[in-house]
Amino acid sequence: MQRWGTFSKWNRSAMNNKGISVLKLILVILILLVLAGGAFWGYQKAMNLSLKRVPLSNVSLKDEIVGFTFDMLPGLYQRLVSLDREISLIDQEINRLEKMGAEFPRQKNIITTEKSTWSGIRKDLIRFDSDFEKQLETLYVAYMVNRDRGASQMEQEKRQMIESADKALASSGKLTRRLEAEKDKNLLEQLKDKFL
Repeated sequence: MQRWGTFSKWNRSAMNNKGISVLKLILVILILLVLAGGAFWGYQKAMNLSLKRVPLSNVSLKDEIVGFTFDMLPGLYQRLVSLDREISLIDQEINRLEKMGAEFPRQKNIITTEKSTWSGIRKDLIRFDSDFEKQLETLYVAYMVNRDRGASQMEQEKRQMIESADKALASSGKLTRRLEAEKDKNLLEQLKDKFL
């Protein structure tokens, strides 16, 4: 009998260790879930903080449509801001070229060629932006008329609109990246001149 008694003590000890192991495992899982939830919450918070309404100088939409896009379609709002920024960059470059043309009238051919390149890109972006704004207005009106159908229409069209905006931005972005880099370089040089 002594043997069975020892075995049962060993068996109870093993059960206690298994119970403690299970508790440790549950505790680790709970901690991981809390950490994952915190990370998700932090990500959501950061996304909301990073997306702020900004003034749009090249957008002809009514303010309530821009607000609707900001609140309900943040991905499309980001594309709208990017389109506005691209058009503004191109406008600045065209203005710079016009000033250079006035300063160097004998180099008109070089400047005119470059200016026509930028004007063509601007024209394409303005045309795309106009269609994009029309689609946003359609989604807004559809949502205001019937929220269920409007929400369904937003879900159906959102991905295609994002893809087409990304394609238009990628096309112009090949050239405007150079402008942004030059702008940053000029800012750095100005700061260097000021402080050094």
